[in-house]
Amino acid sequence: MPQQPAQPEVEFDTVVADRAIAFAEGQLARQNYSAVRESLLQLQNMKLTPAQRQRVDAIRAKLPPQ
Repeated sequence: MPQQPAQPEVEFDTVVADRAIAFAEGQLARQNYSAVRESLLQLQNMKLTPAQRQRVDAIRAKLPPQ
């Protein structure tokens, strides 16, 4: 019988969203705004936690207008 992990499993979608947010934050730091916008479009269709939603909103706030 397989052993249970010590910590609860993190949802796959949560990990994917975290990585997409981290990518967008990195691209924002590099001023690669087109990549940031593409990432935000992908994140728009994902189920986000409240903390992830705050990070996405912070990224959006820092984006210059098109």
